[in-house]
Amino acid sequence: MNTSDVTKAFEGVFVAILLIAIFTTAFGILALGETGPSNEPITSFEHLEVRPEGAAQDFGAIPTDEEDLIAYAVMLFNYGGTTAKDAEALAAHCLCSMIMNAGSNNIVDIDATIIKTQTEYFRADYRIEVDCPLKRVFGNAFEIIISERNYTCTDMDYLAYQKVPNSIVTEDGRPTADWVDSKKNPLTEEERPVPVYNSTQEGIFEVVPYNVTEDTVESVVVTYVESEEGNYYKVDMVLDTSNPYLTERIIDTIRTGSGDKNAYYSTVTYSFELWDNGYYKAITFQEVWKAKAMGMVNFVTDTTYNWTFSYDPDDANPDTYVNCKEAKDAMGPYSA
Repeated sequence: MNTSDVTKAFEGVFVAILLIAIFTTAFGILALGETGPSNEPITSFEHLEVRPEGAAQDFGAIPTDEEDLIAYAVMLFNYGGTTAKDAEALAAHCLCSMIMNAGSNNIVDIDATIIKTQTEYFRADYRIEVDCPLKRVFGNAFEIIISERNYTCTDMDYLAYQKVPNSIVTEDGRPTADWVDSKKNPLTEEERPVPVYNSTQEGIFEVVPYNVTEDTVESVVVTYVESEEGNYYKVDMVLDTSNPYLTERIIDTIRTGSGDKNAYYSTVTYSFELWDNGYYKAITFQEVWKAKAMGMVNFVTDTTYNWTFSYDPDDANPDTYVNCKEAKDAMGPYSA
């Protein structure tokens, strides 16, 4: 993906929040916060956070010198991204509840999934209404509730992208959407750059496009955890938002979405757990960005996403995971 989940989430709601702010807060400060998941993860994946087969790698002793520790953390980050790219099968799931405070709380669950093999890539993000006064006032005119899906394969030279202003949770708990184009349900379609997902590509696999280097890590803590499920490294990084290179690939999205050319990230933290064989176990990142709408209203967003990973081929089967199969049939190279 070329933009982070959170920045895309706020592009559609920004104007609506501004209007509510004008009427309810007299140009006060808007705060958009993040809490933990309001529900258990909605997924059929059975092997999330299960250590895949593979011998433990020798990453050496954890350094004590601060500069060496940052270099060590960046090495683990790149190793995890490369291992994920090279994985024959990968399924990742994220669920969080986003609270938007604009005079009243607006709660939206975000359910996101990635499935990739060496020949196919699928990602879907569903924003599911929990309690949205904004939507009750304005309907979905500002796309508070949207669904997005992406698909590509080695027979395609682009990433197929679709967006609709709705989301649905089926009786069996599966997030989905009505993808039929209509006046009330306009379907947006785009061709986007192909993300890194297979071993023939340069770069690393990412769930969010921060540029993590020794120059963009401000501080870090690395811990080696021994557990019955398998040993792993826990890396907690505070990233340097004063270095523009960190958010170079995503900064334009928040500036376009907010209408503020000076919008900026004030805080970014990035934590990951890496199995001792070099595979991602989990990734958690938090980002806070700030803007001033129309030069009047201070606007703050604060969102945390929690991703967990499976490398089981049954979990990461594009032909048996329903949402992926539907996207493949609709957006793939052999779709009608």
